[in-house]
Amino acid sequence: MSFVITRRTYFNPAEKALSLMRLGFRTGKGDDSDTSHETRSMYTILLYDEGAQGKTELGGGQLSRLSLMERLSKDFNPILLTSENGVLAEEARKRGISVLVKNITESQNRFTRSELQASPHLAILSSLSLAKATIRLRQIIREIDPDIIHPNENLSRVLTVAATVGMDVPCVMHIDGEWDSSYIDALMRRLYVRSFDRLIAVSDEVGDAFGDDNRPANIQTIYPGIELDRFENVGEPTEPLPNPDERLVLTSVGALIPIKGHETLLHALSGLDLEFVLYIVGTGPLKSYLESLVRNLGISDEVHFLGFREDVPEIYAQTDIAVTPSLSEAFPRVVLEAMASSIPVVASDVGGIGEAINDDRTGILVPPKNSDAFASAISNLAKDPDRRQRMGIAGRERVAERFAFERGVEQVEAVYRDLIQSRG
Repeated sequence: MSFVITRRTYFNPAEKALSLMRLGFRTGKGDDSDTSHETRSMYTILLYDEGAQGKTELGGGQLSRLSLMERLSKDFNPILLTSENGVLAEEARKRGISVLVKNITESQNRFTRSELQASPHLAILSSLSLAKATIRLRQIIREIDPDIIHPNENLSRVLTVAATVGMDVPCVMHIDGEWDSSYIDALMRRLYVRSFDRLIAVSDEVGDAFGDDNRPANIQTIYPGIELDRFENVGEPTEPLPNPDERLVLTSVGALIPIKGHETLLHALSGLDLEFVLYIVGTGPLKSYLESLVRNLGISDEVHFLGFREDVPEIYAQTDIAVTPSLSEAFPRVVLEAMASSIPVVASDVGGIGEAINDDRTGILVPPKNSDAFASAISNLAKDPDRRQRMGIAGRERVAERFAFERGVEQVEAVYRDLIQSRG
């Protein structure tokens, strides 16, 4: 399927504002009647995301898209469309992003892949639910009349593909996860490549791997980047950290799920002959298991689970070495954040991590699932504070040169403009 898109040559701001108000549109300030954005914005970007339903925390991809929408120039009017007035909508409003909450999908009829495979009845029910959602989404798109649709996770992407058949609106998506070789994933990749006007890969690694053989022409790499000023002149953590008592401070930031590789790190640390503390920042279903593993390995006094924290820059400011033992990563924001904090990173050489870290200059890359390699890298850095300092300085410089957030925003804006103007 391909899109034939014609750029609007005019619109009536008042008429569009009335249409959005009928939909139940709310601005970032929560004022139903505030439509001032209509008179100053040229292009409407519809960010569509169904991935936060029932969740209490946002993923890295969602935070990155919200940061992108927040920083778009005044030529663009971003609107978040979602089915739940939950954590995603709340965070968008905090950032001044306009929010439209509509019950597009039925959360009670959302099932896992294994559940659908095991029950034909559930598969039929899910298909009917998706068909209804497609009709609802298509009507909303017609009402909003966006210049760009940017769905942000797989359910939103599939619904967008179905809802925009025959509609003249460009569609953009980010590739910010690694895909496997299963039949379903291969089918989804082909669907997205054929249906979306532009696919933005967060690293060359994930972009190159998205096609069947060669990289499709409509895939473009744009590194997400981070806001450097957030990591300058930071203060104390909002909550006191466990006292390191002059020991080496290690920090690992990431959800407590298997793919983040915490088990590898804990086994590595259990054999180290040095004084250290490890701060693990994040929450997830593996917390109880990892706490039990820590006790069994005899490192309970050294390892501290800090839970979800919003003061990561302040924690990094107290850190000597950041550690990212992931088994798979598209392009981890936490690595850039550590480098922006002028601390070296020891990380698995997977996904796009090698595009962020300059091995042996800004950090050390090691094979995934290799506890001995992690132990060796950490031990070597622990014994050489001058090397840690050099790596930290080089890491900060690398982020400033290649991964500044403003650069990524400008590149995405260029994609939006190109797609809109090419239809004009």
